[in-house]
Amino acid sequence: MAIFNLLRQRCLTGVGLLLLIFTVSFVSAAEEIQFREFRSDTQIPNTNIKAGIIDVYQNESTVGKVGFKIGKDFYYIENAKPEKFNELDIFGGNAYAIFDDLFIVGTSGSPTGIGRNRWLFLLKYSGNNIKIIDALNGIEFVEDYTTIPDKMVKKGKLNILKDTNHDYKATFKIYIMMYPCGFDDGFYIFVDTSQDGLKVNLNPEFYKNLFEKSKKEPKKQELCRHLIYGFIAGYLDRNKIEMILKKKDRENSKEIMQLINNLSSLNELLHPKEQIILKKIEKEGGK
Repeated sequence: MAIFNLLRQRCLTGVGLLLLIFTVSFVSAAEEIQFREFRSDTQIPNTNIKAGIIDVYQNESTVGKVGFKIGKDFYYIENAKPEKFNELDIFGGNAYAIFDDLFIVGTSGSPTGIGRNRWLFLLKYSGNNIKIIDALNGIEFVEDYTTIPDKMVKKGKLNILKDTNHDYKATFKIYIMMYPCGFDDGFYIFVDTSQDGLKVNLNPEFYKNLFEKSKKEPKKQELCRHLIYGFIAGYLDRNKIEMILKKKDRENSKEIMQLINNLSSLNELLHPKEQIILKKIEKEGGK
């Protein structure tokens, strides 16, 4: 529930544009974190970079981090604030995609929000170098990098995104949950990835089909996403939504309208305000 409270607070306070500065820093094994094991999932084509999970010993337990092996060196993604380190712990595997010289990692969950506070990282690679350029937080899962209107080719564990409409970006959808929508009433949003970073795409055309499908969902707990899709697609205006809520969900009407009114700020809400960094960790000392 922590992620719901966080997103609710951001919605109610009207968070402005968050400017992120991503840097690369280094940490030695002499500090709190010790290397345990690197589990490789995939290799970035035409590089010496392998992506996977680094198991590290931290705070008296072994946890997994999104990790990379570059030659003989190991790096992992972490929060710059030591007290927030565990927010990027992962449990399970990652989902990977590549678009030109951009590498995308969707994590499988973290302890915050009972495994539902997931992350999407965008990295840029060149030769044998890689750096973080953007991230999204508060995601339920990446929909296997399903792309609209672009295409995706799966190669092992790596999804190759194709820019078929030549707009210099690839668009795919992810699933999120945001207060007051409950655990069974999350909704899909589309995300653009490009050299400029990750950006929520609210193009009405992308949401029309989702709205039509949501008409078949009669349950009250699924009403929230139906109204969201209808609003983004241009089928439902605020007055119509308020009328529907009075009939079907008067109890949550105020909060749902608040969410509808804040959809234009969704891109800022999903971008973390904390600094996300790539750290180097020495293998010596690991077991």
